[in-house]
Amino acid sequence: MRIINIRLVRALAGAVVAVLLAAACSDGDGGEVAEPAVTADIQPGAVQDPEAGADDPEPVADDPEPVAGEPEPVADDPESVAAVTEPEAGPPPEEAPPEVLEPAGPPHVAELAWGNFELAERIAAKLEAGERLNFVVSLVETGENSAAEAFGHGWSQGAGEAAEVYGADVNARVVGPNSADAEAQAGIIESLVASGDIDCLAVQTAGPGLLTGAIDAAIEAGVPVFAVGGDSPDSKRFAFFGIDAYEAGYALGQETGGWAADGGLLMRRGGVLTGDAGDQQSFDLMRGFVAGFGEIHSGLEWVNTPTDVESLGFEPFAVHDATEAWVLDNLDVDIVFHTDAGLEQLAAVMADQLLYGDMYAVGFHINEAVTDYIRERLVAAAVPEGLSEQARLAARACGDFLLGGALETGHVVITPAAVTLDTIDDTDWTLPQNQ
Repeated sequence: MRIINIRLVRALAGAVVAVLLAAACSDGDGGEVAEPAVTADIQPGAVQDPEAGADDPEPVADDPEPVAGEPEPVADDPESVAAVTEPEAGPPPEEAPPEVLEPAGPPHVAELAWGNFELAERIAAKLEAGERLNFVVSLVETGENSAAEAFGHGWSQGAGEAAEVYGADVNARVVGPNSADAEAQAGIIESLVASGDIDCLAVQTAGPGLLTGAIDAAIEAGVPVFAVGGDSPDSKRFAFFGIDAYEAGYALGQETGGWAADGGLLMRRGGVLTGDAGDQQSFDLMRGFVAGFGEIHSGLEWVNTPTDVESLGFEPFAVHDATEAWVLDNLDVDIVFHTDAGLEQLAAVMADQLLYGDMYAVGFHINEAVTDYIRERLVAAAVPEGLSEQARLAARACGDFLLGGALETGHVVITPAAVTLDTIDDTDWTLPQNQ
């Protein structure tokens, strides 16, 4: 009897196996059943109980919990399986999440025109450990009425973009003396480099040679350095983000000359003004403007030139007084070009002297007061230098070098656009991101 039972059990087992194999190879209509896709509700590799059937209500311990509100699939009903494993198609997402690039890291030794740059070991270690990076921009001045807000906006934006693109942690800082002081600015840079609080640096300088030593010292300490706004071409900085001063001045001269010609304005005498006659960028702006305007009004007489212009400085009250004295000595001048923030003081003096329609100002500076003077037709054109964009691109260059291994060198030209009466209402030119 025991032998008979064993044989019977074996026979029954064989029959069961045959039935199961047949079911696995057929979907009831003679076609093959596709293996269901793995979803978030099904754990790959979960052990199933081979004896659990449709009549067994108890879930197996290793099975996932059934999802509330969804029917439990019936083993013999392939349509019910598909209903669970193939969710209904929904509307596509409005915007794909930004792609995060795998940080490649910088070359620890980079070849530049002046020689090899070697990244500081402490910065390489921070990159390896994924620690927070300090991006610092050093400005000529950070006090009231300075360009700090425009530079700071772009610097923070560029650092944020780099952090998002590479999935990194970046801290953006703006430093500099309250008022223009090259020695104090250099001291701040040197202190931060010595303390290891700069991992990438951008520098604005008031003069080509004023910060060469501080920049080169940072480079020697293994800190990558870029220049914005004002360049230090004789330093070891990687790249300069800024306008091509001569070309920008020339383009503005051409545009202003065309505006005067189209308006039938008689241009007989012109003049140039600047805060710093020794600044190379200011010199090139004036030189370009004189050339561009002069091509259209070839008979124009210049009461002064870029080579003999006097410095008016940058302190507002002093600039106003010096500008007033110049204007009163040159009331017969028709067009005056200014290289910097003194454009506001020039227009204010012209308004005080009621020179509407007799003298026009044009230059490279814009703020709320200048926009008002454009509407009053005292300022014919004002050019924002794109300081925010310069800083944004420099911060991105920091991120691309340290996190992506890409090195930007040379002069990256930012092309400015003149704001005139025709374009004054196109955007809010007083916002930092538009300056």
